[in-house]
Amino acid sequence: MIAAVKKGLNNRVVCVGVEMNAFAARNAEQVCDRVYSSAFDAAIGGIKADYPRGFDVISFADVLEHMYNPWEAMVLAKELLSERGKCVFQIPNMGHRSIIGGLLSNQSIMS
Repeated sequence: MIAAVKKGLNNRVVCVGVEMNAFAARNAEQVCDRVYSSAFDAAIGGIKADYPRGFDVISFADVLEHMYNPWEAMVLAKELLSERGKCVFQIPNMGHRSIIGGLLSNQSIMS
């Protein structure tokens, strides 16, 4: 997603990522301007110090549902927004027929 955003805006945007998984963090470094390799709540202090003006957009794309405390993550994200900033959340639709069908048939949704 970040690569598409950067391409669409002709690289006139700074993209920062937070990734707990070290392997995924190294991959994210290929497209992000900066990657914090830690949990989101642990990265907040460094992010605030490095980007004191905040962010215009903070995106949680299919990650909020995996966080230990998603409510806290949303509160912390709000602290990182610029004056006119927005948070964008993408959360899977667990009611979608492909997921329900897989659960009912005891099949992985990843297969």
